[in-house]
Amino acid sequence: MGGHSDPAKTRKFRNVQAGNTNVALIIDDLPSTRPWTPRSMRVYGTAEIVEREGQFGTGPYLRIIPTISWSSNLAGLAFGDPDFQPGPRRAVHQTPDPGGSPSTSPGDPAE
Repeated sequence: MGGHSDPAKTRKFRNVQAGNTNVALIIDDLPSTRPWTPRSMRVYGTAEIVEREGQFGTGPYLRIIPTISWSSNLAGLAFGDPDFQPGPRRAVHQTPDPGGSPSTSPGDPAE
């Protein structure tokens, strides 16, 4: 996670640095208002500080390892579309294996 001119000065970065690694991230947008097309994602997980090459050079970033997430309308369907499914979809994420990326298993519908 980046997005600040100096991520090390942000509260979220200092919290992770101090050992408070539980994080929540919410992303939502509205690509269109005509037709109404909302979409969103909420992620709970743990964060770690990593040094990596980014858009503005090498620097510290927060890597989020998801434990559970909810998403809604990531396909970007209009609200009135027959395939539009209101409400979030829940996914429980498993701990990543040492040689690869995290795997995801579908969870129960959102509560």
